[in-house]
Amino acid sequence: MFRAEFSIYPFLGGEAPPDYVQAAIDAVRAAGIDVDVGLLGESVTGELDTVLEAIRVAAARRGRAATLSQGSRAAVVLSRC
Repeated sequence: MFRAEFSIYPFLGGEAPPDYVQAAIDAVRAAGIDVDVGLLGESVTGELDTVLEAIRVAAARRGRAATLSQGSRAAVVLSRC
């Protein structure tokens, strides 16, 4: 099992994530992958292929909603559980 934590910057805080962060979360969920949303970032846990697919999906453009590409920076930490 692997865990990937990703944060998209700038993260402006507040009650809800910025649109480009929410778009990344929505894209991963639409791919059928569960996302844990935290105060400082998001995370996915699963087999390596699933975790890497979640990061790929989050980084890609989905229709009109840009995801990680609109944030100026994304940090990803991959670890083995």
